[in-house]
Amino acid sequence: PQAVEQYEAAAESIAAQLVNSDAIRTQRFDCQDGQLEPVCLDNGFRTLGLRVWRRPLTGGEVAGFVDLYGILSERFSEPFLPLKFVITALFQSPYFLFRIEQGENDPNAPGQRRFTNYEMASRISFLVWNSGPGDALLTAAARGDLVETEGLNAAVERMFEDDRAKASMLRFFSEYLSLSKLDELQKNREVFPLMSETLGASMRQEMESMIEGVLFDDGGRNVHELLTTKDTRLNDELASIYQVNIDDDWSHFQFGDNHPRAGLLTTAGFLAMNAHNTVTSPTFRGKYIQNKLFCFDVPPPPPGVAVELAPLEGDGPLTTRERLAQHRDDPACNGCHQLMDPMGLAFENFDALGMWRTAEHGLPIDASVELGGQR
Repeated sequence: PQAVEQYEAAAESIAAQLVNSDAIRTQRFDCQDGQLEPVCLDNGFRTLGLRVWRRPLTGGEVAGFVDLYGILSERFSEPFLPLKFVITALFQSPYFLFRIEQGENDPNAPGQRRFTNYEMASRISFLVWNSGPGDALLTAAARGDLVETEGLNAAVERMFEDDRAKASMLRFFSEYLSLSKLDELQKNREVFPLMSETLGASMRQEMESMIEGVLFDDGGRNVHELLTTKDTRLNDELASIYQVNIDDDWSHFQFGDNHPRAGLLTTAGFLAMNAHNTVTSPTFRGKYIQNKLFCFDVPPPPPGVAVELAPLEGDGPLTTRERLAQHRDDPACNGCHQLMDPMGLAFENFDALGMWRTAEHGLPIDASVELGGQR
């Protein structure tokens, strides 16, 4: 009920803005001398309804709105109040609030159905722009372009030239990769003197700029390059972590072919947000890769199972790799850890802030792993 009330309030607010603005109202309801006659209302509801419902309204649907306007006009003397109520109804319809896909018979495959042109317009618009289709896409749908491969590809290419595509794609990857974790990044500053209040935001900006570069620079590249690209953008904070020199803040930087950093998985952002405050976590890093890249959801530990590594034992210090090996000796832990730890151990040369290192507690780091029979 609360959601319905909120939708109603939002719909009424939008309708009021449309009706109370002479410029917007006359754009949608271009009536002579401002008189809302049936013919003018019919055309207005058709043009507005096409944008709001993302498909042409049927004759019966338009007639229903015209009739509703007539009923309300008999009750209210204020000129545009009935129009506001009808537009409010338009925005509360399931055809606006939901994407309803019924399809049509496919002439090229008897017995099968395909999406209609207008359904396809909504699908690609919400995919690429995260919003409804505009006039150009609706016009392409009216021409019948979007049920043919050539017309569909042309429409999508045009959409990617719009800034809305960039914003939508970055929002998608930001959510999918959980980059919001970097907004509240915390590390022990005694252990990591380079940690600052702004470092998490810098790490997020680098990852977003890397995504933007692969997807959009030079016409876009293969999405797989998100894992292999040597191109990035850095500010002074990140340059200090990577121990490189840059010309200007957020200037383009390219790591050398033999440099250990390449792609999102060696950015300080990925490495830092999947680590503890003072030490690395091969388990966190491996779980992230399983979840985000292999789409494999590692289940949470069973109740009562200790998730913390056992205290350091023995005559001397142990590396994180050695402590995890002890942890996996417990059969209750091994089942899941064997799926996560090997992938995470491959990044042990990067500390909990993402800086390169070759030793831990004075012991050499072994970052070698075996995956799929390959070492």
